[in-house]
Amino acid sequence: MSTRNPNKQRCVYHIDIPPYIFADRLYKILKQWYRPDGGLTRLRGQAQMLPNGGAFAGWSERGYISEYLPDGRCVLEALYVGDRFNSYRAYKFNFVGTPTELPALKTHAYGNGASLASMSSVFAVSWNGATEVASWTLYGSNDRSAPFQDLGSIAKSGFETTYFSDHFWAFSYAQANGANGTSLGRSPVVEIILPNGRNQDITLVGLSINQQQSQRRLAIVVAAIVLVGLVLSGILSMLLLFWKRPRSNFQPKYFALRHADDAVESGEMEALKYNDESGDDSRKRQ
Repeated sequence: MSTRNPNKQRCVYHIDIPPYIFADRLYKILKQWYRPDGGLTRLRGQAQMLPNGGAFAGWSERGYISEYLPDGRCVLEALYVGDRFNSYRAYKFNFVGTPTELPALKTHAYGNGASLASMSSVFAVSWNGATEVASWTLYGSNDRSAPFQDLGSIAKSGFETTYFSDHFWAFSYAQANGANGTSLGRSPVVEIILPNGRNQDITLVGLSINQQQSQRRLAIVVAAIVLVGLVLSGILSMLLLFWKRPRSNFQPKYFALRHADDAVESGEMEALKYNDESGDDSRKRQ
């Protein structure tokens, strides 16, 4: 128990208690371990004797704990940061955690948002209480119903492990691996969270990345077809306009020159044309 000794110190006593049948019972202090911070435990505390001959003490208030070697040296000291929580039971054992819950995964898209295909993916995976996880393997796909690709593995790092991919993956899941590489469990398939904080945009649009690329290619083909149609339509319209334009009734008359020296001056040729056109007009009036 935690109490004050004659020197007004706080400590844990390991006491040898003789059997009750002895009338004159003498209590013998085998070992004692002092509270590292010198404080006083106002609440109930406890101590656990360790196999190595040391002790593990719980001082209750703020969950304050300390561990001691057989020679009395303190090798561990910890407590809650705040004063909201207390614990009057503290034990040290080898703990193997095999949670019944599945691993948790969050996937975020990272990029300027110009297009989904240009973004990267950041994965954050954890498994609360699982002590045997050595690494994580990430899987991704841009179609929930299509096979998922192995994106790579990463060693477990602390409570939450982060993995980065240069590509955009609309859907993903994480697999927990043991030290021997065996699968310990996998997370549910999750949908990526876009920079605006919504993870339903892809579903609302109704298109995965592969579908968007197919739609983009189809749009390019349709635009090319429309452009070619417009060009052909313009050419056809020009041909029709040229074909239907009014034609002149003037039929030029040509004069054969009998000799090289019978050349006609340009002014005389214009006069001939004028006279011929006048004659045609007069014949029309008649």
